[in-house]
Amino acid sequence: MTDPQGTPLPRSVLIVTGVENGPFRYRVSNLLGELRLLGIPATVLFHHDQDALQAAGEHELVFFQRVPGDEYVDRLVARARSSLALPIFGIDDLLFEPERLPPFVGTLDREERKNWAGTARSYRRVFDACDAFVGSTDVLARTAAALGKTSFVHRNALSQELIDISEIARLARRPAGTVRLGYFSGTRTHSLDFGAIASAIANVFVKRPAVRLEVVGPLELPPALGPFSERIHRRPVVPWRDLPALLSGVDVNLAPLELDERFCHAKSELKWFEAAVAGVATIASPTEPFRYAIRDGENGMLAETPEQWESRLLALVDDGALRDRLARTARADALARYQPETSARRLEQTLRALNALRPSRKLRPGPPILAGDLAALKASGLGIGKTASEPPDAVAGPEQLATRHASEAIRGAITASQTFTCPPGNLYRIDLLVGTHQRLNSHDLVVRLLEAKTGEQLAYATADTGEACDNSWFAIEIEPPLSLDSQRELTVLIEAPSAPASEGLAFWYEPSPSGKGRAGTKDGLDLAFRTWLRPPGWSPPAPMEDEVAPNGLADGELVVRLAVALREEREARRQLERRLSRVEVRAAAAQFNAGQRDTALRGLRKLRGTLPYKAARRLYRMLKP
Repeated sequence: MTDPQGTPLPRSVLIVTGVENGPFRYRVSNLLGELRLLGIPATVLFHHDQDALQAAGEHELVFFQRVPGDEYVDRLVARARSSLALPIFGIDDLLFEPERLPPFVGTLDREERKNWAGTARSYRRVFDACDAFVGSTDVLARTAAALGKTSFVHRNALSQELIDISEIARLARRPAGTVRLGYFSGTRTHSLDFGAIASAIANVFVKRPAVRLEVVGPLELPPALGPFSERIHRRPVVPWRDLPALLSGVDVNLAPLELDERFCHAKSELKWFEAAVAGVATIASPTEPFRYAIRDGENGMLAETPEQWESRLLALVDDGALRDRLARTARADALARYQPETSARRLEQTLRALNALRPSRKLRPGPPILAGDLAALKASGLGIGKTASEPPDAVAGPEQLATRHASEAIRGAITASQTFTCPPGNLYRIDLLVGTHQRLNSHDLVVRLLEAKTGEQLAYATADTGEACDNSWFAIEIEPPLSLDSQRELTVLIEAPSAPASEGLAFWYEPSPSGKGRAGTKDGLDLAFRTWLRPPGWSPPAPMEDEVAPNGLADGELVVRLAVALREEREARRQLERRLSRVEVRAAAAQFNAGQRDTALRGLRKLRGTLPYKAARRLYRMLKP
């Protein structure tokens, strides 16, 4: 095998993703950001995206991040391999062993257990087809290696955006007067984990009457905590950008996991570093990843038994100075070990090692995928199309991301709707999570935005379903955007009056007794949706000038100004990168024309990702018109 240290970095990377939400953010968005820091061009496509087949043969490394297998994905892997690219399976959960499902699956109903088993088999199909594996923890990598796969670890890490948002939340924090414990659950799968510490929390409640518990996300509270319901505040899952503000509002972050389950030892340490950058101390179960991150008593605490949980909780509840010391050390450690630049340096070594596994340094792209080829693939019922990606220039609005079931096909008199509260701003896009059930669609989807109380129509939009992608986001563009000067309760009504009997999109939803959605004849649910807004007075970000914020601003206004400044700063860096890229291209072209090909390539590799951040900002000010 080629020595990885002597292997060049890949010239480009394709990331094929089969997942949204948290796993997408950590295993796709953050990976994309680190690749940019290394100067490596990268493309992200959904696994049923019709463009993925062409792209699979155009990049040297092809990551399949949490991608479920089917015939179309088989084609993607085969095209990557035939083009002498390296297909790589990636995941951050132990979900590629169908015979060893996570313990919480046993608590689900029959249909959900069947779905989880099918998902694990589907992941295993892609795992087996790929030539290498990259996971977020050592346990995942060892498991993959035991199954015969060349394996690497690339840990979950922070994004610059999360660092910025967390810093704003930390600075805006105000003492609450009471000690608040916090448990943050992103999915319905953590009831067994939390149940293991319920008795410890109950004992702390008895001994310290002022203690409160904040629970964010779905969680079935254990009976032991029933008598203390008035001291437990519950919130639903929030968009990830809102999480740091909630984290900074608690004094102790709780991260329990079942220690008897290998599945839990495979989960990453992100609950520790998310709390750390928000300035909050964590008590965690001593799984392998948490032992990697936490030095017990220095930058957090580890607790194994209920008795240890109780004693450590009491110690932190009683000693504010101890909480502050742990939080300060944790934040410094998280910023040093998990910041994007540090993670990118680790990624660089992994990429060299992966590139060394390829059978050749040169790609051998296959024949182009023509429109007729795509039409034939669509006609075969593979469910391919175009998926709606997060817009880079918008603010995320209300969303509901949980999904358990898909509705019947929406067509004719069968409609769907969802009511939600929308903040002020310009609502310009609504995404709905749809399924095609392998139908070919060509009808228009009609979407009406109504005032929830009166039924008054506020906006109207249509969208062609011809490129709807199975099990993915479908975007509804609202033109002109719906301008809201105050918070309003809206209802989105979804119709397909022109859809024939052979067509119709299904909409994914989460059952909920208090749900504000409807799909066909079913109610008591919430559709999976997300919204995108532009704030009042929005305009494309301008380069940020040096400015000292005036004294005397209200806290809220100061936080808003800081958030805008950080956003503008990132945009300035992106503009600089684009401008430098054009300069590099012109310089490279001149050298190529002069016959200095090797010199040009060496120069480009040296320039990429090496410009210090502060120098980049100064240079941008000098270069800007």
